[in-house]
Amino acid sequence: MKQYIRFKVKHVITTIGALLAIIMLGYIFLPSALMAIGDNYRAKGETETAKVYYDRISQYFPRSGKTAEALEKAADITMNNNLLMITPKSVGGFHSRMNRVVSEEAKTYYLELAERFPNTFQGQRAITTLTTMDALESISRNRIDDALNTIKHYFETHRWPDTYIAIDIAYTLRNNSYYTEAIDLLKYVLDRDNKAKIPDLHVLLGDLYAVSGDIELAKVHYEHAIAVHTEIYELDRNRQEHEAIRLESRFYEEITDSIQNKIARLDNLDSLGVGIVTGSINLHGKPLSDIQIMLQPYNDPHSFPVGSPDALWTVSDNNGEFTFNNVTPGEYGLGFVVDLDVVGDVILKGGAFPQSMLTVETEGTYHWDFSLVDTLTVNYPIDSAVIEDDTINFSWEPLADAAYYTLRFGIYFDNGTSFGQGPLEKHYANQATVTMDDLISFQTGYSFDKQGPTPESLFGYAMPGGKYFWGVDAHAEDGTILTSSRGYVASQNTDFTISNRELLEADKLLLNREYGKAIVAYEKLLEESPNYSHALRMLAKIYSFETSAYTESFNFTDFDKAIEYYERLYKITGHTGYLDSIISIYYYSLDDFSNAYDTLKRLAAIASLNDWQHMQIASIEGHFGNYEHGLGQLLKAESKYYKTEAALRILTGITNVADKDHRWNTAMLDYRNNYQPEAIEGLLQDIAGTPALEAIDFLSRQDLTPNEAFIKLSMQMVEPALRKEQNDILSAFEAQYSAIDSKLVQIANRLYKH
Repeated sequence: MKQYIRFKVKHVITTIGALLAIIMLGYIFLPSALMAIGDNYRAKGETETAKVYYDRISQYFPRSGKTAEALEKAADITMNNNLLMITPKSVGGFHSRMNRVVSEEAKTYYLELAERFPNTFQGQRAITTLTTMDALESISRNRIDDALNTIKHYFETHRWPDTYIAIDIAYTLRNNSYYTEAIDLLKYVLDRDNKAKIPDLHVLLGDLYAVSGDIELAKVHYEHAIAVHTEIYELDRNRQEHEAIRLESRFYEEITDSIQNKIARLDNLDSLGVGIVTGSINLHGKPLSDIQIMLQPYNDPHSFPVGSPDALWTVSDNNGEFTFNNVTPGEYGLGFVVDLDVVGDVILKGGAFPQSMLTVETEGTYHWDFSLVDTLTVNYPIDSAVIEDDTINFSWEPLADAAYYTLRFGIYFDNGTSFGQGPLEKHYANQATVTMDDLISFQTGYSFDKQGPTPESLFGYAMPGGKYFWGVDAHAEDGTILTSSRGYVASQNTDFTISNRELLEADKLLLNREYGKAIVAYEKLLEESPNYSHALRMLAKIYSFETSAYTESFNFTDFDKAIEYYERLYKITGHTGYLDSIISIYYYSLDDFSNAYDTLKRLAAIASLNDWQHMQIASIEGHFGNYEHGLGQLLKAESKYYKTEAALRILTGITNVADKDHRWNTAMLDYRNNYQPEAIEGLLQDIAGTPALEAIDFLSRQDLTPNEAFIKLSMQMVEPALRKEQNDILSAFEAQYSAIDSKLVQIANRLYKH
């Protein structure tokens, strides 16, 4: 009997041990499994379902190593909502943390993280977020001492204090005119760590001292920022590969130039003055109140941040109006945030991306109005319609105020979408018929990776089984977009497909990315049938793909063959889209402006040129020194190309204009009144008829006055061969002449930036 009992106990203990082991393993691995499931739902956009799994980790595994991570992810989900940010450079979802506003639900998660997991990275980030919120709340209620004490307490108690919190709060203090308090906060941070290598901190201190009138201290901090930035760059350079060094060097030079320009401006000032930006926002003509408005500095011409710490924020009032006071001179983009649940399926009048770029100058006042309107309703094709015929009949609901309509077409790629203008033909009724041959001839752009162009982008609208979409814009007489069918919400499914055709062997090779074999197969088809348009088109697109450092493994580019095949396609089909492809190769890939011009003239003889083609002709005329002819061509376009027009007007002396763009118009007026004396007329006569590059080369070897250098700059702004370098050229002009003639530099920026 005793032996039997001992046997039972032994097995019970073994069973209990096994169960405990299973439970322990479950406690270890189940949170990871739940996390993986939640992450998968989140990746698919099903955030509420994902949050359920994150909450289960916290509920059932409170001591797991995954719990803090789960709480933070749940908090992030509650921060994301149906808000949309619209700026001149981007349109997309808005994370409320960008505006340092936390929902009550998110705050609950952060408080739990701070209390339960204070020593984890997630807990420390939660403490940082809560501290920032508390300080900003105090500033909004004018309790400045409370805000400063909150930040100081954070630095004294936080395990890994983040200096950028102090910078963020200092920006907010500056934006509310608390200059002394912002300076004191940053000095406190420096006193705690006088070895901190943060250029942004010293740049902000320089701005604050400049606005306060202490020019010497401002310069000290600007120069210190350059020194720290240089030190960081030198350290990074020792660790970078050659290409990374080159990119890093350009970034370093741009940052350094921007700081040196601040120093140069101060040489002619007693203090760094400020400007004012005002505006309004409405929905269907009615004011929108309580809308978050953002004024984002764009200090680097090659990057476009959104919601960075130095962005200024305000809220529209009951009349939909807003004001930014005390705006430091510089380049800005004005944007806003709307709740799509409130505004619905809308689009901005003027186009999806507002043209609200501003150059703020000392004591200047600038205004911008945003108008949100309903989208156009489309009728056909919709809901993934399959097109069986050789023509597609597009239709949509009419807009009473529209003068005409234009179509847009897009393609779904594996790595995204391409959505661009159609043939730019104006349609005066609420319907348009497009043949399949027309559609196939449209330029679609390229999607590519390191191997080269993706097959679907080469096929374009001839992709077997391809999925496409379309849209329509309604225009006023002057070309302004009144509204569009594609708003900020994908409420209308305009997808369509084209019935499949049989794949050729060459197509299969191309789909398998065997470019060389595909070329041989297509060329063989042409030997058998010289006018086979599909083979001609595929070869032309393969040969016209321009390689870069990223796609250097693709070595099949041959522009001469591409032009030859596009010419044959045009001769066979008569579709002008192929002439447009030839123009693009000459103009953008080869810088062969003579042949580009000849092809544009061929196109003009048989069809109406679109606005972009008028601009191309204007630039080419400038390239050959025919500035008046170029200006005449540009003025035929309904769209405005302000940079090119300004340059051509400066070079022709025809600066007496009135335009609805106040910023551009006043810049032209300032130039005419202050910098167009008789002394410059001789120079303009000397360069008239001289090709721009020759004139630029001649002037580069002269000792120029600022005004003469401005004439040279205007040539560079109109010269198409320099189009990729124009931002750098303008920055160099600013760096060289800011200290000599800051007003002329301001005019140059107003005319030629953006």
